[in-house]
Amino acid sequence: MNPSDNRENLSEDYINQLDALPAKMRARFRDGKFADATPNALFPDEHIDKWRVIDGQVPDFVRIVVSVDPSGSDDIDNADNDAIG
Repeated sequence: MNPSDNRENLSEDYINQLDALPAKMRARFRDGKFADATPNALFPDEHIDKWRVIDGQVPDFVRIVVSVDPSGSDDIDNADNDAIG
């Protein structure tokens, strides 16, 4: 849902904040046009889309691994802790 579709439930200050975002962020958060937040992502969309099942025919998998590497710290000294995780 784009904010413009829900404008009657959002404050004018919030809409103004969205309007003031840099172009790339404005397209994503105000206009709803998803784009990579990080151009150097470990798993770019092209790699994920290559293996996406869209026809219902799931290939034979040997193994599926799902893991999460959370950030290592939440203290003020490591405010940029995304690089830790």
